[in-house]
Amino acid sequence: MADDYMIRAALGRAKKDFRCASAWIAFEQHNRLVRQGWKVHIFNPARDQLTADQLEAAAQAEIGSAVNGEQSG
Repeated sequence: MADDYMIRAALGRAKKDFRCASAWIAFEQHNRLVRQGWKVHIFNPARDQLTADQLEAAAQAEIGSAVNGEQSG
């Protein structure tokens, strides 16, 4: 998976990295981890760090593209 979003999460000494195929999946994963108390950092496919708001905007754009693609096809 070359073009993926990366989530780095830490809770105490525990650390986890998650690769997500889309912004929407990363957004859902981020929200789940935050609810569980993890400290979360999000990176886009270029490995630039994103805020939760930027990730949500990317996820909404993906959904909009998918919906528009279905309507035109």
